[in-house]
Amino acid sequence: MPSYLPPTCPYCRHPLNRVNETQLNAYYFNPATGSYAEDRSAGELYDYCPNCDGELYDVLQDAVSNYQSQELAPCQTQPTTS
Repeated sequence: MPSYLPPTCPYCRHPLNRVNETQLNAYYFNPATGSYAEDRSAGELYDYCPNCDGELYDVLQDAVSNYQSQELAPCQTQPTTS
């Protein structure tokens, strides 16, 4: 079974074994109810390096949950398909 390496932070070159993620939500005031409701179309995710707080948009453009490493750990070969 192959073993993959995490990407590295482009700012501090630290391996990204862990990533901090912040979610920003937006709310709008509804005058008919007198309360706020979540604007689900406006939420954004921001990913940061836990070592230097550098923003990782260029590394994780499709968010952390969609990232797939292509870099194998040393002494590993690409798996073959039959």
